[in-house]
Amino acid sequence: MHLHKTSQSRLIAELTQEDLYGYKVSFEEMRMENEQTVQLLHDILLRAKAKLGWTLPAAKLLRVDVLPGAGGGCIVLFSAEAHEKRLRVKSENRTLLLKINKADDFLDLLLFLKAGRFPPSSYTFLKDDMRFFGIFRFQSVLETRKAAKTLSEFGTLCRATPEAVAYLREHLEPITLRQGF
Repeated sequence: MHLHKTSQSRLIAELTQEDLYGYKVSFEEMRMENEQTVQLLHDILLRAKAKLGWTLPAAKLLRVDVLPGAGGGCIVLFSAEAHEKRLRVKSENRTLLLKINKADDFLDLLLFLKAGRFPPSSYTFLKDDMRFFGIFRFQSVLETRKAAKTLSEFGTLCRATPEAVAYLREHLEPITLRQGF
């Protein structure tokens, strides 16, 4: 586990697959309803206080984002936000992030895309040592919702936040497909 304090209100924890295994949790299982996840987050905050002197500023809420990491690990971002009302504009996401664990499922998806039964406006594939990731962008929210059902047959859909997509693009190897693959 590597901890980085980026400011008084932000903390980043990089966890390996072994770290997660020690808490009997995986990236896919990380939910606030999961007891192991709560224990893991609590331990991260205790270590951050002991090693870095990082504590949650008074009168702040803690936002926690979890992103997939290389080799089965994950990145946990802690952000302290002001405890004040403010307007947040939430727009519908037109990007889907698909994690594919098996090479056969990845090849099946490529054949499905080649057959033209699927209308993403753009897609990118990335890989690490063990998995494939697909980032799919659509023209409309309706197309995105329809595609989510189809894509879930090939792998696991993950939250496609801009931060997650940027992290994957920066840390994973892109897969280049020849035209007409």
